[in-house]
Amino acid sequence: MTAYIEGYRAGWTSYINSCQNPETAVEQLLAQVHTLAEQAGLGVSDAQQRDFWLGYHHGRTAARAAVAQRRDKSS
Repeated sequence: MTAYIEGYRAGWTSYINSCQNPETAVEQLLAQVHTLAEQAGLGVSDAQQRDFWLGYHHGRTAARAAVAQRRDKSS
């Protein structure tokens, strides 16, 4: 696993765990993180693969978008 993927997983998990709203289906979103991190890792350069913090911020941003999308669907 690359540093980017580890960072992505950490950022995603951090954001999801900070959500206080049960409507976000936290368990389901956490279950998706491994697959999403692997897919995200395919889209970055070799240099970016070594950047934990880039992955972390991408993961948090992706999680924020996933939570917002779930909220929109449930409205």
